[in-house]
Amino acid sequence: MGRKIVFFFILIIGIYSASYAASKSVHVLRIQDEIVGPVIQEYISDGIRKATDAKAECLVIELDTPGGLLKTTRTIVRDIMSAAIPVVVYVSPQGARAGSAGVFITLASHIAAMAPSTNIGAAHPVVMGEKGRSIKNWTKEIEKLVKEKSEMPQEEIPNDTMSQKILNDTLAWVRAIAEERGRNVEWAENSVRKSFSQTEKEALNLNVIDFVAKDLRDLLQKIDGQEVQLSSGIKKLETKNAHIETQELTLRQKILLLISNPNVSFILMLLGFYGLLFEFTHPGFGFPGIGGVVCLVLAFYSFQTLPVNYAGVALIVLGITLLISEAFVSGFGLFALGGMVSLLIGSFLFMDSSYHFYQISLYVILPLVLVTGVITLLLVTLAVKAQRSKVETGIEAMVGLTAIVASEIKGEGYVYVHGELWKAVSEEGFAKGDKVKVTRVDGLVMHVEKL
Repeated sequence: MGRKIVFFFILIIGIYSASYAASKSVHVLRIQDEIVGPVIQEYISDGIRKATDAKAECLVIELDTPGGLLKTTRTIVRDIMSAAIPVVVYVSPQGARAGSAGVFITLASHIAAMAPSTNIGAAHPVVMGEKGRSIKNWTKEIEKLVKEKSEMPQEEIPNDTMSQKILNDTLAWVRAIAEERGRNVEWAENSVRKSFSQTEKEALNLNVIDFVAKDLRDLLQKIDGQEVQLSSGIKKLETKNAHIETQELTLRQKILLLISNPNVSFILMLLGFYGLLFEFTHPGFGFPGIGGVVCLVLAFYSFQTLPVNYAGVALIVLGITLLISEAFVSGFGLFALGGMVSLLIGSFLFMDSSYHFYQISLYVILPLVLVTGVITLLLVTLAVKAQRSKVETGIEAMVGLTAIVASEIKGEGYVYVHGELWKAVSEEGFAKGDKVKVTRVDGLVMHVEKL
């Protein structure tokens, strides 16, 4: 009897332990894009809030990013460091990277981990207006190619006061993050100042990260039992058998993230122009104009989240204006040529950043510039031709037609026009059957003269 009671209690304890372990959950966010604008920041902020409300053991951010904007990164780091639950940043899958903004986010996490064949580093922040596609920078790039350097320079020294202030501020910030999380402060500074970048094994040896895990389940096994310091106290993680709940981007967030892409925002701007141009040249349709306005509004939304160079926007507008002018004023092709050149240069200067993921692809620029030039000239030329063409209907269409005299005209008479009998007046006299030309129509009376 005693053994049965002991067995019964052991069974109850086992069932309770299994159900307790199964009740544990880990929430997962996946970021596989640039850290741009409010969308990613909102996604992480909502993820932290939902995981906290669900009393999850921790929130895991699976990270794969080439970088992002400094302003957005600061907000994300603030949310992570003030989170009420442990935040684990896991650079994955294999081949992923935590570049630029990804370094700050990884350093700010309570636990940092990387998958095999990943890398972290090159944390020089992306700042609005920093080293865009200017002629000066193109020249520097060409000089670098001519010199054929075998390695990139290890230190970037800003050449203006504002850049120096931004660098010093960023260095102080990354030091504070690394010191707070007990990570390698020297490496954190060098990742910003000298663009250091390390593999997952090197990062582990340098105390930049805490674990190397082959996948998410392996990560949860390794962090199980780890103690994390939160503002509310120390929390011991129980993640070994935790249930994984993945939080996906909402449809709204996916759409906003899509239009925040530089290539998409550029296309939206030109589509907006196409719509308005078609509406102005072919009034009465309505849909092209409405669609054009919607595209422009979406484009301007994305502009506020991207490092847009408004000199480039001005050149694009100038190019469009010159193309329209070519249709109205005969410039022997000079306006059209100037418009195409302005569009092309404006497209290159459109994004004011040296980072490739903020630049518009040449495969987007060249076809769109050519198509824009052709469509603009075609639409405006057709519109002007239609406006200048002869009226085909109504009383005005009668002017210039040939009429046949129906009865002798001596001051007044009658003529046939398109088989219809009209009253006609003329200072000349005409016999029945003569052919005359209509010069003017006043109401229901035609003025005619000798053909």
